[in-house]
Amino acid sequence: MLIVFDRAVQKTCTDSAITSQLDGGCMSVNTDFLTLEYDQFLDKIPHYGIYHQMRPWIGKGYPLQSHKVLLVAESHYVGKQFEFHRDPEKWYDGVGTDDSKGVKSKGFWTRTIIAEGIKNKWREKSAVLYRNMDSALRSSRLFYTCPTNAFTEVAFMNYFQRPAEISGKSIKVSKQDALVASQVFREVVCAIRPDAVIFCGVVA
Repeated sequence: MLIVFDRAVQKTCTDSAITSQLDGGCMSVNTDFLTLEYDQFLDKIPHYGIYHQMRPWIGKGYPLQSHKVLLVAESHYVGKQFEFHRDPEKWYDGVGTDDSKGVKSKGFWTRTIIAEGIKNKWREKSAVLYRNMDSALRSSRLFYTCPTNAFTEVAFMNYFQRPAEISGKSIKVSKQDALVASQVFREVVCAIRPDAVIFCGVVA
């Protein structure tokens, strides 16, 4: 599904939608493939104040594109041994920031996942969705010159802001999941101003 955002829609975005400051430290991510140019806006989104690990991936070439594209998948997955994310209320209260839980599971560290995928050329079995998205974009006429990896030229996020209960399965969407997802998605669009959004998932 493809949604095109024209300038009239983008002008409806206001700074009042993203007002809180980032709490917590920053992760070290190799910036060879991504830009931090939009973090000054993304860091104001309340959910990312709790889970800064879930901030969208913004490819280094994204600001230079004549048609900026945001890819939106469904949700992250964490290891089968983790259960801390299954209660929506506790998750949005920040249970995943506990060192003994979420920090040990990098399954919702968006930028780390993409950076490692680019480096490893999506060789992992679990990277099939990313591999397919990369292949489809590189074979399209979206880019002036074909990039080695399409993720260096686009932005990426997951729509739902809580990992799915079971790895490989769709998230069981609660009312809180739906509300947070809708709000964060709108705030991200306001922050990075894509021209088009491509949804890659069943539930999202």
